[in-house]
Amino acid sequence: MQTFDQVVVEIAKERLRQDKKWGVQNHSNAMWLSILVEEVGEVSKEIADNWERKFYFDNTKDIEDRIKYHENLKKELIQVAAVCVAWLENYPH
Repeated sequence: MQTFDQVVVEIAKERLRQDKKWGVQNHSNAMWLSILVEEVGEVSKEIADNWERKFYFDNTKDIEDRIKYHENLKKELIQVAAVCVAWLENYPH
């Protein structure tokens, strides 16, 4: 479990990574929504691809795979949050 501050730091790092990769982003709301939905889709895919393996239920099998699954899912969730932050940063006032 992480603290709120730790999570915010991870989101901030992801925002910096996104800015370095994509530069300043100034999109319409429709485009921001498309970007966000794509990121949420990656969260969904990670869960769906691992549904049968049940890494989140069975603590006795495939420990390395389960750790990787949770790391990947967390990474995708941070990307979702970072896209929301970017959208808000660029939202017209």
